[in-house]
Amino acid sequence: MLIPLTEIIEKHLPEYDQAPIRGVIDIGSHKGETLPQYEAVETINRILWIEANPLVVPDLHKNTSRGKSQGIVHEYENELLSDSTGQKVQLIYPNEASSEARMGHIAQVPQHTIMTDKEALEHNKSLAMLTRLDMFTRRFDDLWREKKVYLDLTKYQMIRVNVGGDEPGVIEGFGKLFGLFDNIKYVYASVYDTLPHMMLQNKTAIQTTERLDSVMQQSGFKKIIVAMGRPDNKTGVAYGETFYAR
Repeated sequence: MLIPLTEIIEKHLPEYDQAPIRGVIDIGSHKGETLPQYEAVETINRILWIEANPLVVPDLHKNTSRGKSQGIVHEYENELLSDSTGQKVQLIYPNEASSEARMGHIAQVPQHTIMTDKEALEHNKSLAMLTRLDMFTRRFDDLWREKKVYLDLTKYQMIRVNVGGDEPGVIEGFGKLFGLFDNIKYVYASVYDTLPHMMLQNKTAIQTTERLDSVMQQSGFKKIIVAMGRPDNKTGVAYGETFYAR
């Protein structure tokens, strides 16, 4: 997290009713790297970890079970959350080199492309560094309807979303749940923006900030603080994080 959760609570939420954060839904958990941030908040006693990549789920279980705080209840779901249910997508992972997955398909080399030995070696090497997993998306509200016998949303006050670009879709997948559960007061989400000069070169863009702001505003949330990291020199994508409250 670019902004420590303890800092947000202490410095940026004085004007809100300061509902204690006791439960967190962490979406895009990877291997549980955010656990120390939650352990630093004394009131947190429950975390629902939701990770799409089944290959890292065993490490997620292992790392979170070894946490310093024995008073935290850990629950787990292996789901690819988005704004639709049942859409078949391919997750592309850079084989442990990254915590993020991208939804989509890698463009294949045309059949009759002539390559030098060096080019063919580099291409095969890049393919070998990728893991592809076919999965189906799930809306969070559909997940809740299926498992609400034990998935008690009254126990959670904060949602953390870090899924590599589909953060607005994940939030849209909550549907009317924000209206049903007004105890969910805070959302801490990652945002991405492609720099303008890189958009002209690549003719592609990742822009989640404005869409996420719109989705959060419709659900009654207000943007409290934003932090942006340094843009990636190769992709031209700036990574940031935004904290919302209501």
